Amino acid sequence: MHKEHDERAKLIAEKALDCLGEVQRELEIPATDAMRFDLSLKRRHIDEVLPRYVVLAALLFDTDCMMEVFSQAVPLSDFWDSQLKQLAWRRQEQQKVKAQPGPTPTVRLSRLWIISAGRPEALFVEYTVRPRAGFPNGIYDVGEGLNIGLIVVSELPPGPETLLLRLMGSAAVCDQAVEELRSMPEGDPETAELLRILSYLQHTLRRAKDVSDEVTTKMIETWAKFERHEQSLVEKGMEKGMEKSLRKSIVYMCELIGIPVSAEHCEQLEGMRLEALQSLQEQIRRTRAWPV
Repeated sequence: MHKEHDERAKLIAEKALDCLGEVQRELEIPATDAMRFDLSLKRRHIDEVLPRYVVLAALLFDTDCMMEVFSQAVPLSDFWDSQLKQLAWRRQEQQKVKAQPGPTPTVRLSRLWIISAGRPEALFVEYTVRPRAGFPNGIYDVGEGLNIGLIVVSELPPGPETLLLRLMGSAAVCDQAVEELRSMPEGDPETAELLRILSYLQHTLRRAKDVSDEVTTKMIETWAKFERHEQSLVEKGMEKGMEKSLRKSIVYMCELIGIPVSAEHCEQLEGMRLEALQSLQEQIRRTRAWPV
């Protein structure tokens, strides 16, 4: 029945429009090259408290979604290409559902996020682009029913919540983010984790043509500072481990040679650092007595 109706509708349209121009039925769309999203996220439930630099991302990307990242203000042509990927993905998922037995539900458009380094003025002219309520500047929804979000990196406010996103921006925006990171306290666990994440960017930043040498140098200096801090923590950890082992060794040696170890002695051991513990161990071994 549907096929008969479709055929009739095509014939009517063909005859009615023939006087307006050349009408061609069953116009074939050439197969395109394989299309790929820059990033996709399959969301999972998270129970733990998130660090500040992930909180905004968790609120934005609160469901399964795709992301397209642009190093400049996204041109309309690239926006449309991204939209085509979104539609093609929906069609592919719909075909999978059709192949299954039972009623066929309609697959909705997956959420698409456009991450644009600059403000795409042509997009604002072509579409109704509205700021997303309850979110910082630079976060928008595009059109009605498109399920497309827009992040304009250059408009995001400073702060740890936007820092990783702003590192995707222009040289000036990236520089500001680097300065913020450099000013964060060294002992802050979130600072350490941010720098670990950014360590993966070293080779890309060194090759980047859109990031100034000054920004790259600052970032390398920040990494070097962090690495020295990490190494000092490792060394301190090793030293503490050696101290703990040496305290046990001294107590065990005293038990073997019959030297009573009082609570006062144990308290004294806890207050001693590595060099003092080594000296004490040598003195007990030599004198076979706890020194006065």
